[in-house]
Amino acid sequence: KQQQKLERIKQCENLRKERFFNAKNRLMGSDKEAILKQIEEKKTAKKLEDEKEEACYKKLLADIDLAEAVQQRNDNMKKEMAKEVDVYRLTEQQRHKSREFDLNDPKRIVNQLPMRFEDIIDPRELTMGSFLKFPSEDYDGEKAKTLKKHLWQCLAKQMTENLISRNTHKITHLQSGKDIMRADTLVNKAMKHEEMMRLQAAKSTMDYNLRKAEFETQKKRLEKEQATEDERAHVDTFINSDMFTENPEASKSSLGFSRLIAYNFRGLTQEEKLEIQETQQKQIEEMELRKNIDKATEKYWKEVIDLQTSVKTAAELLDTQRKKEKNRNMLEENRKLAAVQAIQKECMKKMATDNFPTNEFFDCFNTTSR
Repeated sequence: KQQQKLERIKQCENLRKERFFNAKNRLMGSDKEAILKQIEEKKTAKKLEDEKEEACYKKLLADIDLAEAVQQRNDNMKKEMAKEVDVYRLTEQQRHKSREFDLNDPKRIVNQLPMRFEDIIDPRELTMGSFLKFPSEDYDGEKAKTLKKHLWQCLAKQMTENLISRNTHKITHLQSGKDIMRADTLVNKAMKHEEMMRLQAAKSTMDYNLRKAEFETQKKRLEKEQATEDERAHVDTFINSDMFTENPEASKSSLGFSRLIAYNFRGLTQEEKLEIQETQQKQIEEMELRKNIDKATEKYWKEVIDLQTSVKTAAELLDTQRKKEKNRNMLEENRKLAAVQAIQKECMKKMATDNFPTNEFFDCFNTTSR
């Protein structure tokens, strides 16, 4: 695909070069045909790109719909399978239908007992194996008594150990309670000490804030008094200075001769106003004179340009008339030459086709003998 694109670009470039270097087709300026062709190509490429994007978008939507449908189908299948499993468990896996005797044997506790025991009264509970008696078995003799005695000793030992364990636990619990109370007392003391330190810190912060507020109030009061005193001094200086006087020297600035201090300037005198008016009048007259000179100069150059243009136009008209007269004479001469040529062609045709030799013509020759 990339190679095809490069080949197409190369072909278009070759066609453009061929059209550009051809003197018959070459035009100065923009190549309108090539520009329109490029615009059409761009529109076509954009249209194809939009169609591809639309197709991809539709394919994406279709894939999403398909994925959602497949997911919904799988969810439905899982729900159906779970429902079937529950129904099967309720109908087929009931307790009375189970064959797992090791898990659901109703006589499991009874079967865990030995085959023979002293308190078995009902002979029907005995099986055939109960009638067997091995030499080592002696449930009614000395071994049985020794076994019972041992069992009672073990039971008494366990009871004693349990009693000792409970007493030890009580003592330990009481001791741990005392330790807890002691620790709580220490914690309470530490909390009280911390609360006292916090109160002291809060009191110190409050004292500092009060002193700072008093200092700020005193500082503002002093600044206000200083500002009032500065304003009073400024007003006194303003009243006693040359500001309210008509002294023109007070308005002169040290930055230049023509610079004035605005807040000390009290206006111009009558002589200065007249001088300024005279200066303005002179400037107006100079401006009017300059405008008149510019207008005269512009009018002069306009007349010169019109004269040159009229002279050039007359010369061009005379030259055009001469050319027309020359072309007219040339056309008349060509017509005369064409008429003469037509007459000559007619004569030559008549001589070639109608002028046959006669006997008189041949008699003009060979009239003498040697």
